[in-house]
Amino acid sequence: MPIPLMSHEKFVKRTKRDYPTIKVLGKYTGAMNKIKVKCIDCGNIWNSIPGRLQSMRGGCPECKGKKFRLKPKDVSKIIKDKYPNVLILKPYETAKNKNEIQMQKYLSRF
Repeated sequence: MPIPLMSHEKFVKRTKRDYPTIKVLGKYTGAMNKIKVKCIDCGNIWNSIPGRLQSMRGGCPECKGKKFRLKPKDVSKIIKDKYPNVLILKPYETAKNKNEIQMQKYLSRF
């Protein structure tokens, strides 16, 4: 007896739940039939085997394995948002460089 085919709607719902950054573009026709998908983060479009996405081995081939790095301006924004009483004296460059900040209330430098 053949295994019943998952509906397209159910596949899209599961993919959205498991991979919120992947959008299904094609029509689901079976676990082993390739389907067109798109990465929302980088815009990459590729054909994936739905079974790989459902078994948690999928994901964007362009984003997969890349290290997550913040840009210096993003780090400064996070510091300003999270610690409004901190004054950034020297712009953030890298985690290895000394970063000069000052508490506005106490005038202490770190």
